[in-house]
Amino acid sequence: MSNVRVQSILGAGDYPFIESEENIKLLRNSKPKRTSNRIQNGQQLARAKHLNLGATKMFLNMTRRILAFGSSIGSTRQRVMVGALVVAAVAVACGTDSPSAPAAGGDTSAPDGGVVNSGPIVKSDDAAPSFNVETFHHGTYNLDETVGNPVLINFWVPSCPPCRAELPDLQAAYEEFGDEIDFLGVQQTSVDTLQEGIDFLLDLGITYPNFADEGDGTSSQVQISYRVLSFPTTVFLNRDHSISRTWSGLINEKNLKKEIEKVIAS
Repeated sequence: MSNVRVQSILGAGDYPFIESEENIKLLRNSKPKRTSNRIQNGQQLARAKHLNLGATKMFLNMTRRILAFGSSIGSTRQRVMVGALVVAAVAVACGTDSPSAPAAGGDTSAPDGGVVNSGPIVKSDDAAPSFNVETFHHGTYNLDETVGNPVLINFWVPSCPPCRAELPDLQAAYEEFGDEIDFLGVQQTSVDTLQEGIDFLLDLGITYPNFADEGDGTSSQVQISYRVLSFPTTVFLNRDHSISRTWSGLINEKNLKKEIEKVIAS
């Protein structure tokens, strides 16, 4: 799939790292002043490759599943409508970058960045839904047992291009903040298989805990309980496990760090 095709599907404005004639000219005429600029360019090209691969795979898998699902329902008109709606939803969901409003009382940090809570931290009355799951490589994870720790929960699909694009930033954040906040990835399996998810994480070098929320999107219990409607989605929990923010769409490195530091200070 060409870069032009990927841009038309995902929105070129959301993904400036996809190569274009204008970007190539700018790169040729510019002289990076620091090594970090060259490293950034390399990371951007790598992400573009992930986007191309992911976009192709996503639409092949989605087409296959739409056809299988469509054959099991009523009239031809219903089948066409379902197919169109699913494809449109995936295209939109994988191209947004917008945070939801913070939950009430979500920001508990002091004005100087210090921590407001001074006594033992107890679970909030409006805490995020609990779950007890078996991760791919890190054993059992019980959310209730981590009260007192802030938590980042990232919902992803292997063949969703923005999911692929943001995971290296999440891994980098885990390496920087992993001692101060729990990271947990949640694979939705309606488009890709469980094994494809495991292989995908290994390929990208993701080392924080992940698990599969198995189901077709209507039976995926964790996804449903967190009201996740698009991918990627990242949920930030305060130390009392109240929801600080739910970020729908790709989150960039700057905003990721900002939200992490906020819940660490909660």
